[in-house]
Amino acid sequence: MFALPISKGKLALTKFFVLLSFLAIQLLIFSLSFVIAGFIATKIMNVTESIPVLYLLTWTLKLFTTMIPAISCMWAITILFEKPMLSMGLNLLLIIPGVLVANTPLWIVYPYCYSGYVVSNALHTVTATDTGSTLSLFPFIPCAVIISVFAICVSIKYFGRKEMS
Repeated sequence: MFALPISKGKLALTKFFVLLSFLAIQLLIFSLSFVIAGFIATKIMNVTESIPVLYLLTWTLKLFTTMIPAISCMWAITILFEKPMLSMGLNLLLIIPGVLVANTPLWIVYPYCYSGYVVSNALHTVTATDTGSTLSLFPFIPCAVIISVFAICVSIKYFGRKEMS
């Protein structure tokens, strides 16, 4: 794999973007199936209101952007641990406590719960009597960017060390 005239950092970054494209495809398929099911349900139930497609696309984009830090951490863990079962197990193990961490002040440094936190915050603003959002973008966005950049830098630095040694 490293016989190609390309640096291992560029190859690692390209593979990371392939992961992001898989995430985008998954979210696109989910959104399309949601819209198609909504159209079918509105026709069957004779509902005259239209499906808020723009709203659904906005939420698809929000979910994609909030998953970037988690995907970058998953990619870094996959690079750091050479055994596939260990990296898959560790990534699954880190996803599960996301629900618990999202309910603490530490959610800001745990990228595995970002999407769930944003969705539950939006549900809270819909169901609560006050209309204000409790999501503060200032510590959220810088922390997400720092975590993503750090994880991507780690994965670029350690990518291919098994093949190089």
